[in-house]
Amino acid sequence: MAAEPRPVIVAMALAAEGAGRFEQAGVEVLYTGVGKVNAAIALTRRLEVHRHAGDAPALVVNFGTAGSARMPARTSAWLSARTTRMSAMSISMVAR
Repeated sequence: MAAEPRPVIVAMALAAEGAGRFEQAGVEVLYTGVGKVNAAIALTRRLEVHRHAGDAPALVVNFGTAGSARMPARTSAWLSARTTRMSAMSISMVAR
């Protein structure tokens, strides 16, 4: 008998960021609200639910967008990180 696949959780602040694509693909989505504190609280609560159910996720993906006061409206940029290290006041990324 094959083992049941472990869930994948995609965490994002607002529903507008994913435009329903993840839900359409059957991926569990967690809307956290804006900010890293809200994200940490919401994700901790969701992971605790999974832990109690005995189905820890195989992967958690933090998906989102960010704004800038310096970039013109409707400008986009893509940032890809291989590893992420987060501290209380800053985040540093190692680009691919």
